Amino acid sequence: MVDLVDAIHEALSVELARATTVYVYQKGQLPPKERRRLANVRHLTVRIERLANVGRCDHSYLTHITRHFSSLAKLTLFVKDTTFAHLHLGYGSKLLTFLRRLPAPVDFWGARALRRAGPDFEMEEYVSDICRNRFVKRTRGQACYKSDFEYLRAESRPLGVWRMRMGLGNETTYKFVPGGIFAASAKAIRRTPLAIYERMLQDVGRGPNVEAGHFMERSWFAAFNGPHQRTHRPIVRLRSTLAVYTIVLAADGGRDVAVGAPPCDDTFAAKTAGMSTVECLFFSDSPMHLEAAQTRGWRTSRIAHEHEARVLKRAPHRHTALAAFDYSAFYVASAGRTLNVPAVLEAIGGRFLTSSAASMLLPAPIRAQTAGTETSVSTAAIVRRQTGAVAALGDAWLNASSEAHSRAPGLADDDRSLQQVLARQPQPFGLPAVLVLPSENSLFGSNDVPLLLIPPAELPTWWTWWMCVSKGHGSADTGRARLSRCCKPGTMESRSFA
Repeated sequence: MVDLVDAIHEALSVELARATTVYVYQKGQLPPKERRRLANVRHLTVRIERLANVGRCDHSYLTHITRHFSSLAKLTLFVKDTTFAHLHLGYGSKLLTFLRRLPAPVDFWGARALRRAGPDFEMEEYVSDICRNRFVKRTRGQACYKSDFEYLRAESRPLGVWRMRMGLGNETTYKFVPGGIFAASAKAIRRTPLAIYERMLQDVGRGPNVEAGHFMERSWFAAFNGPHQRTHRPIVRLRSTLAVYTIVLAADGGRDVAVGAPPCDDTFAAKTAGMSTVECLFFSDSPMHLEAAQTRGWRTSRIAHEHEARVLKRAPHRHTALAAFDYSAFYVASAGRTLNVPAVLEAIGGRFLTSSAASMLLPAPIRAQTAGTETSVSTAAIVRRQTGAVAALGDAWLNASSEAHSRAPGLADDDRSLQQVLARQPQPFGLPAVLVLPSENSLFGSNDVPLLLIPPAELPTWWTWWMCVSKGHGSADTGRARLSRCCKPGTMESRSFA
């Protein structure tokens, strides 16, 4: 829970965070240490209220609506404490992207794509994702809930009958956003009268694991759309954006760099059902390299001087070509390696740049042979989630690198200058803002960390692996594949991800 609140705080602007109140509806035990941490989150106001452990998240959401119906915030975000346990569905990255884009006009937003259910829908039995999904079970470190064995069928069923009884009306099919992570404006919430919310609250509160909760999950959009409305109002759709980029300068030996193919996949948008965008950008001051890169399929941009290159690498939020992206991934181009974009996507959608609270990812350095030249970080690849912490770190690094460059033109040591910035201010940016992966001398480090820089010939195999474990992106077949045993590529062995 604390990690989730911290991530929400970090994704919001300072102005929005100061205007935000977080309501924590406690249904289980909240350790004193977590309670103290929640009380001390910067800028946010956190209120903790105790509820009976019934009705899962829908009961909590309905409780909040009925208690605050006349004083709702302009926008209410509904999230579960298990949000980061469902990384296999991409919840974390989608939530953080949504928060980063605020303030924006929002009537209704959902973390997953719309689905449909018919009026004859009912659920004869149910166990939680944590009980039936190996990935979630491993992430949460626990088995089934006690309530998984206390399922209570709805008194009125199927779905169409239940909705008529609640007062929401009946239709041929119902649009809904699965998963229980969504946001709605006060105007949208109030399209349904308070009495209907109170009726639904009473029904989902009959037990800890109730069929009525699944009916409610399939009725939130209808409630926010307005009962008996035949026309569906539009839902805000946000596409997470990632910039993959490299920089080649003639003065740094760029004349000897052979321009390789971009590591992006041309079919990526189709594979993610249009919910994410990845662009490969090539920056250079050399017309020859720009022409070659454009021929290979890069989106190219000419840079005017070395300082612009330093801004691009160290503080991309300051450059107009990169500032709008939610995520960025820089790497040093060379003949024998390219960026493992599938591994970057796994970091963005998984625990490394979501549940770890980190917003900048670096590979561990390959140890130098010369004594006294080793550093604790490597800037050969840098993956960023654009946050205030990352921007502050980038600004400090840019200033330090500019000072070093003015003393010794052309000899600025990126690894050493970043290490010095981190050493001077060990906790300046809301750390752990920076996460250094285990050594790249092996394909896998602890926690199944994949290699960020790989030989270009291995990239297609990694794209195949990513499609297997893409966890909720793309087609229904892909969604089912996440439950299978997917293995990461390896030269000597494969290690199971599931």
